[in-house]
Amino acid sequence: FFSPMLATPCSTPLLTNEPAYYNRLEVPVAVQGHRASVVALVAGALIICILPTTVMSDVGTPSRALFSSPGQPSTVAAGTTTAQVGGLQPLRSEANSNLGPGTASSATPMEVPPAVTSPDNEGMQGQPPPLLTSATHKLLTTFAWALAAMGVILGFANPVARSVGAAAAGKKKTAKSRAGAGFGKGKSGSKKDPVAARRIKTRVKRRKLLTEKEFPTDPRKAVPAHIPRPSYADDGIPKERPPLLPIIEVKSAKDIEQMRKSGRIAREVLDCAVRAVRPGISTEELDDIVHKETIARGAYPSPLNYNGFPKSVCTSINEVICHGIPDRNTLLKEGDILNIDVTVFFEGFHGDCSEMAFVGEVDEDARRLVQVTYDCWQEAIKICKPGVRYSEIGGVIEDYVTERGFDTSRQFIGHGIGRAFHTIPNVFHHHNNQNEGVMKPGHTFTIEPMIAEGSCKGGLWPDGWTATTDDGSRSAQFEHTFLITEDGIEALTAKLPTSPVQPWEKPLAEAKEAEV
Repeated sequence: FFSPMLATPCSTPLLTNEPAYYNRLEVPVAVQGHRASVVALVAGALIICILPTTVMSDVGTPSRALFSSPGQPSTVAAGTTTAQVGGLQPLRSEANSNLGPGTASSATPMEVPPAVTSPDNEGMQGQPPPLLTSATHKLLTTFAWALAAMGVILGFANPVARSVGAAAAGKKKTAKSRAGAGFGKGKSGSKKDPVAARRIKTRVKRRKLLTEKEFPTDPRKAVPAHIPRPSYADDGIPKERPPLLPIIEVKSAKDIEQMRKSGRIAREVLDCAVRAVRPGISTEELDDIVHKETIARGAYPSPLNYNGFPKSVCTSINEVICHGIPDRNTLLKEGDILNIDVTVFFEGFHGDCSEMAFVGEVDEDARRLVQVTYDCWQEAIKICKPGVRYSEIGGVIEDYVTERGFDTSRQFIGHGIGRAFHTIPNVFHHHNNQNEGVMKPGHTFTIEPMIAEGSCKGGLWPDGWTATTDDGSRSAQFEHTFLITEDGIEALTAKLPTSPVQPWEKPLAEAKEAEV
């Protein structure tokens, strides 16, 4: 049971302090089927079945010694009473009738008949042969504990070895691809771009100031009583439990139709928020829009009170990787890039999606970051179909972005979704060997890569949620809720004909309109 907990450190709430709200309580640490788990389980069974059985077998068996060495004389003589052997009274027999006062009972006990001796128990006068010799007992004890130790060691070593192996395998390739792309270099290719360095320094300073400020939040917004609520709406604790086995739920046709509805609502609400983005608007106003549009459609804003999250939407600006909390003091400025992450709960199912938005005119580096993020996301989507392993998604994303000089987050992941906000499979956005299963028709999950200009390694703000890049570099993200179909994949939160589009999507949208 140790190894599956350690096998997915990004999604283990008891072992990490990741800021992702799906890493708090919800993502299950289900049994992953690792060999180490089997070994640990076998060892535990041996300890339970062998040791307690053998140790306890001599209770109530006073006339037979359970463990004894060959040639060891009997410690229980013929004529000894069962009560005395049981420990209720000191031993009393004809052979030890000369014991001093206070060491023997004055009661007249019923004697046990003498044991029959034979060549097999010669040297152990007064009792039949032992069930196990002490040497055998020690051997079995050592074997059982050795198995237990091996199970625990493998439980710890298995995920560590796989993580180190995956990192080593991708490190050389990543370094080579970054060098080829001129990562971290200026136009001359030999030094860091001084303009970029100043920009990052400014962002780090701004992040420090924001980190040190207070984080005032308004009271939690009310949701009408007639709207169905998720299990955590009142106390913040999701009640959906992890599956007992690492088996990804296959949605029924009825479930899929319900998820299409929740996905459609999530897209409509997200579109409303993206249209409202402009310089000078506060992130709290965007939260107001998302909350109002969600309940107007009879749905519940899923982030609200999920493990205590205080708002109805996540707004992540510039260097914020994810889970930014809206507030009235944070105003969007010309040149910012913003991710809006919307999830709704409708008729028992969640729909989750996010989109990037430009605030006014942005610099070319910001446009390139957002487009590369979108493109790597699309490349990952292309490989999804029945029979593909979920672990393959991360490799496609990491290869694509590192070749272009960007970095992908290893701290935050995509996830299964349905009745539960977050469940299996875990979808990693980097090279990994995690055993998350194989895609099958009826699986629903998200892909949501978070890509940064510099390092995507993140830190957590004092609000307990906002995750930002350590070096202050900007980050971007896109997300859909997907369904695996018989012949491929379907985006349940796909854009509508009226949805806002990215600059590179406009020619395609215009071409489609011309065809119509």
